[in-house]
Amino acid sequence: MKCISPQVVCGLLKAEFEKQEEGFENLRILDLGAGNGIVGECLQEEIEFDALIGIDIISEAFKAALRDRPGIYDHYYLMDLSKPKAFDEIKLKAWNFNTLITVGALGFNDIPTRAFINAFNIIEDDAWIAFNIKEKFFSENDESGFKDMLDSIMGDSLEVLRTKHYCHRLSLSGERLYYYAIVGKKVKKYHLTGKLLNK
Repeated sequence: MKCISPQVVCGLLKAEFEKQEEGFENLRILDLGAGNGIVGECLQEEIEFDALIGIDIISEAFKAALRDRPGIYDHYYLMDLSKPKAFDEIKLKAWNFNTLITVGALGFNDIPTRAFINAFNIIEDDAWIAFNIKEKFFSENDESGFKDMLDSIMGDSLEVLRTKHYCHRLSLSGERLYYYAIVGKKVKKYHLTGKLLNK
């Protein structure tokens, strides 16, 4: 079964945009863990934006996006946001992002908690946030650190507007793989504390 997460997350984000009386113009979107560009392509089909910037740590994904989906991104950075250099942060902040999206990467080795928080803190206050996460990383048995981080950030720096529990895809054995999609708005900068500092 084909993965439907890009369509689900982009669709939820678009639905929340359309509820807002002030509209959703001048969007400057950061696609974290952009991979081969499929989320960027979905955004281009669903939403009008001023700028779409991709970022990934995997060079093969970076090359695939430029090869298979040229022109989707205004810029695509090959960068490790878990250990960003000062100049990297300056470059990203210059875009004045007001939307952060990440699909299919949280909870795995692709994007550790620290990279997600660094991206969260780079975008502007009152920015839109849209992401998905595998069901097990949102459970009490999670050891990746994402459950603790999400519990903390949702009670402090992120206003959740919409959640959806859905079947991401079927495994090769036919098992349903469930994820949560979450859309919200950034309230303020988030500071890593306690055991999350080691994640």
